[in-house]
Amino acid sequence: MKTIGFSNKYYTIWDVVSETVFYENKSYINTKYHFIQNLSKSKDEAFKKAKELFNTNIFDPHLKGKSRTVFCENIPKNTYDDCIMNIGKFKGEEISSISDANYLIYMYEKSRFNGVREKNVLKRIKELDNSYLTFWDIEKKRVSRNKKLIEMSSKDFIDATIETNINENYELRISISDESTTVSISSEIPLKEMEYRGNFYYLFSKNGKGKRLKNKNVKIKLIDDDQIEGNLMISEIKI
Repeated sequence: MKTIGFSNKYYTIWDVVSETVFYENKSYINTKYHFIQNLSKSKDEAFKKAKELFNTNIFDPHLKGKSRTVFCENIPKNTYDDCIMNIGKFKGEEISSISDANYLIYMYEKSRFNGVREKNVLKRIKELDNSYLTFWDIEKKRVSRNKKLIEMSSKDFIDATIETNINENYELRISISDESTTVSISSEIPLKEMEYRGNFYYLFSKNGKGKRLKNKNVKIKLIDDDQIEGNLMISEIKI
């Protein structure tokens, strides 16, 4: 139902829809107020426009809200429509109308939305910032890249740069085609244990001597880590 109300200093036209919803065995009247447009600061001009444009002169003096928003009344926060933000500073507004990408990202990563609302928030984030990647997006790309590297190294050694020494968990960082990743070391590769000021680390061993390969280019073969699925392990290395 088109209804005249207020927004800031203007008389405005709102679409008002009421329905009964049920939550935890109780019924509530969910009244949604959807802003359409400002009319005028003048009451007479506003009523004239409302009649001409929307064929209504229904007026609710208590209807006040922000322009370009949707808000609801008389229902618990968990029963907001899934297209409406139910928490935070944009509570009651249509998710698709929110333009603060950083805030939506913060809420998406810190809050627990229901499944449909979470998808709507993520969809809006990617409309505002198509470079945004969720944890699962990043993980999917990582696993896909690792599979390609394993396939490549199954045919021949591949070039890599050693970025760090091997830590006490038998892990190090390497760079392949300027992209850095953490890998583990196969138990078949000889290592030499080192100690510096109480901290232990490992070097690749050749003829019983530790070889410092940090920032050096090497040739390696990669396989799936036998401890952590989806991770990489160096199975062979040419020093």
